[in-house]
Amino acid sequence: PTCMDGCNYCVMLEKGCSTPLDQIIRVSRSLLCYVLKVLSEEYDKYMNQVNDTLRKPSNDREEFFLKLLNNSSKIKIMTYVIDDYFADKLIERVRAGNADIMLILDKGKSEELKDIVKKLNNNGIKVRVFENLHAKIYIFDDSLVIEGSANLTRKGLRENEETLELKADLRSVNEYVNKFNE
Repeated sequence: PTCMDGCNYCVMLEKGCSTPLDQIIRVSRSLLCYVLKVLSEEYDKYMNQVNDTLRKPSNDREEFFLKLLNNSSKIKIMTYVIDDYFADKLIERVRAGNADIMLILDKGKSEELKDIVKKLNNNGIKVRVFENLHAKIYIFDDSLVIEGSANLTRKGLRENEETLELKADLRSVNEYVNKFNE
């Protein structure tokens, strides 16, 4: 048997595929490398577009964040401050079902926001405090991270000049998840 492109320099896609009956289609290494290169280029292009959106204050930046929030079941947030609008969005997500949300706030700010913290806790959102916290990290399903300078406020996501970046590579995501869990 020959590969799909006829070069006969095959990648064995399944264990024990050395006989024609075990694997009907073989893929050449050169074809596989080409497909992986195209996929990598498309991924990089998409990530650049997303990060361009995250860098500019706009409704799009807030909408992107809300899409991630509404499509994730495990959400971990570390932020200096949260406003009522996003507290309500987190509560809506929990009420919609199948969402586990944990929020870490700055201890000093949480005392100022005690009504919001109480509302979050009463609606199933685990709120913890950390002394001198100024980090802004948003983790979605332990597979995507938005990291930067924006607090979880409408002003922070919609109006302010902020630095935000989406990270999806496994190493970076795991580092943020581990830091959050500590």
